[in-house]
Amino acid sequence: MKSSAKKVILSVLGILLIVSMMSVLTGCLSPLPQVDDPVADANQGLAPTPDNGTSTLPTGIRVKVLVECVDAVDADVAEARAITDTGILYEGTVVIGPKDTVMDALRATVLLIGTPFGESSYVESIEGISQAINADYPMSGWVFYVNDEMVMEACDVATLKDGDEVVWHFMLTFDEQEFAA
Repeated sequence: MKSSAKKVILSVLGILLIVSMMSVLTGCLSPLPQVDDPVADANQGLAPTPDNGTSTLPTGIRVKVLVECVDAVDADVAEARAITDTGILYEGTVVIGPKDTVMDALRATVLLIGTPFGESSYVESIEGISQAINADYPMSGWVFYVNDEMVMEACDVATLKDGDEVVWHFMLTFDEQEFAA
């Protein structure tokens, strides 16, 4: 094959490669739709669909979720400050199934959740803010409350009902009195 033919083939292949990469990058970097409605936002940006003049929302229960590490930000823990200035990682409403758990509600927030060895009963980190965050806070970690009560069940066991409020709180120190029955 002549060198000019090789150059043409290589040029065409190069252009195809660039076009393919641009389409992949464009698809990956497209912004998600912005939604002001907290219920629609809870459904990952899906707006209600009209049905003969009426609107319908996905079936399920609505749960308010707050994920916060305010204490860590207030204590100026660099590892938390690198993630958030306010200490609020998520605050909104999610829609989950009628038999879903606290863990399902946390997953519905689409935050990055770390669980050891793929277990779902223990949350080790959320958005990179991890238990034993640094040498100053070796007993730090995530705890959750449902309707302002600490639940003594694993997050993948404790079920929720419509209207429940779940708070995931990052504790800097272990307070035995807080866990007393």
